[in-house]
Amino acid sequence: MAAANQLVSIDIGSHKICTVIARILADQSIAIDGIGISVSNGFERGAITSKSALTASIKQSIDRAKSIAGQLPSLAICSLPQAHLHFTKHTGFIHRPNRSLFTDTDIQHCFQRSTQLPNLNTDTTIIHAIPTHYAVDQVPVQDPHTVCGNSLEITSHLVLTPTPTISSVLGMLKQLKLDSTGILLDLVATGDLLIAPNHHRTGAWVIDIGARQTRVGYFYNHTLHEATIIPIGGDTITQDIAHCLAIDVEQAERLKLLFGCVGCCPNRPITLHQTGGNTTIESKLLTAIITARVDELGTMINAVRWRESWTDTPIYFCGGGSLLNTLGVHLGRALGGTAQPLMPPHIRDWVKSSAYFTAVGLIVAGLRTKCIPLAPPSGLRQLWQKSTAMLRH
Repeated sequence: MAAANQLVSIDIGSHKICTVIARILADQSIAIDGIGISVSNGFERGAITSKSALTASIKQSIDRAKSIAGQLPSLAICSLPQAHLHFTKHTGFIHRPNRSLFTDTDIQHCFQRSTQLPNLNTDTTIIHAIPTHYAVDQVPVQDPHTVCGNSLEITSHLVLTPTPTISSVLGMLKQLKLDSTGILLDLVATGDLLIAPNHHRTGAWVIDIGARQTRVGYFYNHTLHEATIIPIGGDTITQDIAHCLAIDVEQAERLKLLFGCVGCCPNRPITLHQTGGNTTIESKLLTAIITARVDELGTMINAVRWRESWTDTPIYFCGGGSLLNTLGVHLGRALGGTAQPLMPPHIRDWVKSSAYFTAVGLIVAGLRTKCIPLAPPSGLRQLWQKSTAMLRH
């Protein structure tokens, strides 16, 4: 039987499925009991192409995590597949004749209006509605509870996805006998995990370079204010290498992983083993191929820059594509921000691999947003918590 406050976290990616089985401890820290990774089948370019194949991949990942944890909880939190995601902003507005403080009901009513997009059809679902800006009588404020006024505006950052995608994910979880506690955007999860607390307060960027796409998000005070998806990823670079060197994709991927570098790197000979015989190239050629595509990625990111400046802002890089040697430093310099360590110090002691950043981040974000319900303590532990609470008071 699964322990109380234990759950399954599932990250559905283009190349891999990562499952983490974890327990939420009394202080709301996270203990990782099991990790399982499998190849992602039935999932192409961010879209579900075969429910049965993807379900089998998810099950394989879950079984591998269960073999380490020893048990499987029924509660699950899951990332959102990336097909046809859309980001937009919308503002809700209310006006009252009497000038006074705004109540919780007023703010909730205004927030609901910010989610009421015109012409939103049943084929599209708002998966996240994140309030980012408040204004009272057209003056920006941090907290509308504390300001008197007649009118209130709330601007929300909305994340939209096709309704069939949500239905498919929920159906697969049900088939695997898992109860969903939430489906979250992977960028939200990764940002919650990676960004240091002081950077959350002052603002930071997350650039997640996946297999097929790069997700870019700006976070402030644990809130995703801006986001975009750029159609360049690690696979794009691999295909460039294969095309330019006239080699197969598998060999291009090996070259990228073993010798890939971005920007100015030492030159050395590399031997290519091919059917017709061995060929030697200089590593600067491989570096030039990779750097050209990374520079294009930087140009595209800069082209969608929002009002928040990159200048000296912390940038957290993640995803398989970010593991290329010197990529973070090179791209951070091109964007004008400050590249952070790929393994931030505040998570280094308990998250040992970038392979399951998002899966753990789903739990962190789920706890912060109360998407994950916590069972009350029981027995001696509950008595101990009551006693310590009385002593503190």
